[in-house]
Amino acid sequence: MVAQAQCERWHRDTRRARLNALVWVYAGRIRESEGINVDTSKVVLVVDDDALVLESIDIHLSAVGGFRTILALGSASANATLDQSRIDVIIADVILTGSITGLDLCHKAITQYPGVAVVVITADTEVQCAEIPERGVFLRKPFGGEQLVEAIEAALRTVEK
Repeated sequence: MVAQAQCERWHRDTRRARLNALVWVYAGRIRESEGINVDTSKVVLVVDDDALVLESIDIHLSAVGGFRTILALGSASANATLDQSRIDVIIADVILTGSITGLDLCHKAITQYPGVAVVVITADTEVQCAEIPERGVFLRKPFGGEQLVEAIEAALRTVEK
């Protein structure tokens, strides 16, 4: 049992290290490109039930453009954060731990906070674009950092209209 736990921890840590290395390399490439302007004053709430996904998005957004990120592991944490903080953008996975889905969370946020932009992410191939909130942007996993930044910018433009 101890050997199995150590092996699982090693695999998790190795996966995290590789993921971080890839994010930093990719973020460096984006910083060098000229087409992406990131507004550093935007606060992004990232909601997922996978800590590695949260961490990779956090690292990428901080490295590439200085977005201020708030991470929520599941819907309960996200609901509390929405009620306590000014959020400009929500990035939410469709499938979350807790009582509501990411889609429900996004619909609630748009209703309560009309100025919030929404990016819905998922690896679930059954989710259709029609299920996404009207002002939302849909991004299927896996996605790259540049795609994520473009999705955030597109979501922000829908709010500005």
